[in-house]
Amino acid sequence: MRVAFKSTDQQFQTVSALLKNNLTVRLQNAGDVGNPEPYNLLSSPRCGELLALDSYPQSFTLLGFAFKNSEDPAGQYPLRRLQACTQSNACISAGCDLNAGDVGQQATVDLTTMSQIAKITTYFCQTASRDSKEVTRYGKRLLAFVISYQPSLPGSDPKDLLVAAPAGLFNTALKNVTPQLPLLESIKTEVDRYNRRSGNEYQIFSQVNDAGLKLVVEAGGETIRRTVVNLAYSQFTGKSRTYINNVSIISAIPKTAEVASLFQDLKEIRFDIPFVQNPLTFNTTLSLERSTSETAGSVTIYQNSSMHSFKIPSFKVAGVVDIGGMYAYSTSTTKTDQKQASTTDGFKNTLSLEVPANAFVVRGFPQNQNYDVTTVIGLIYEDNGQPKFEISVPSGTPCLNATNSKELAQVILGFI
Repeated sequence: MRVAFKSTDQQFQTVSALLKNNLTVRLQNAGDVGNPEPYNLLSSPRCGELLALDSYPQSFTLLGFAFKNSEDPAGQYPLRRLQACTQSNACISAGCDLNAGDVGQQATVDLTTMSQIAKITTYFCQTASRDSKEVTRYGKRLLAFVISYQPSLPGSDPKDLLVAAPAGLFNTALKNVTPQLPLLESIKTEVDRYNRRSGNEYQIFSQVNDAGLKLVVEAGGETIRRTVVNLAYSQFTGKSRTYINNVSIISAIPKTAEVASLFQDLKEIRFDIPFVQNPLTFNTTLSLERSTSETAGSVTIYQNSSMHSFKIPSFKVAGVVDIGGMYAYSTSTTKTDQKQASTTDGFKNTLSLEVPANAFVVRGFPQNQNYDVTTVIGLIYEDNGQPKFEISVPSGTPCLNATNSKELAQVILGFI
């Protein structure tokens, strides 16, 4: 079903304001972000754990990295703990326990001093042993990384920031830096010296991520600072301790300004709605079963000409890989005893829904049992033109009550 509201129609301003306000509120509930993107220190291993488990996004400005304060078997000080803090000093930590006795004072990274990260050079230590048990036990330990960045202050020269333990060869390299010997070169000298040691069973090597991350961007005619909404990380366990070996910065660009610009000089709002008048001439009762395994959809805005798009997350900001997109989760309770291998307690509930004869139903009802449908709203800026932007609004209901198609369109806006 297609429903159109032109700028000359009496209801146009009401529908336009409702659509704009609902999108804006939805973005604000999501921390004013769309399409959060991960920026890994390294391409592997995969960062499978989140620092902030709460679904509501944070705005982290200060990152902390705590390294082992005593030598490991390789004589190094690998990363054991990380922390992220907001400007109001609300902090979240991960990795080893805060009270662990072998963790030193953390090195800090103030993101507000940076306008762009050019590259990150990360240093690892790995055993040279051919014994698989030794390789597994020691793992690949993250020793330090250097952030090459452009400062926020206009006209400033690029800088390199070392994040490492305040001891060991990286600290020595930092002390040896001169105008003639830059930080990365000084580190290379110390690493080469370490790797050439006679009988050395361990080797240090580096990996470079030069994809770059703009922390200050131009968007919609405005200069906007990218928001760091979360951190992801991976960790492994050595012989007796846990170590962090990759970190991913989850960042996003605020989108409220972009939403406001969508409604300038708007001529028509067109709805392609997957609902039709109920083909049945009598009321029916529909029984719906809901389990703890669910899916949820995001509102998506995309531009036809350039395929530029962003998504407003379903449950605020809730993940790393599928963040802002379609995702699923499931929960269960498992009990185990000696006589029975395992039992699973499932949770589900049943809902009886009355479908009036004069309701609007999902196309194909009652044969169609898939109610996860999407309404596409086109924004048109020329008389009798085609949509330049389209907004996809998911809904998971088999029927909607409305007196006519125009009212149905406004009901669907409530799903944003």
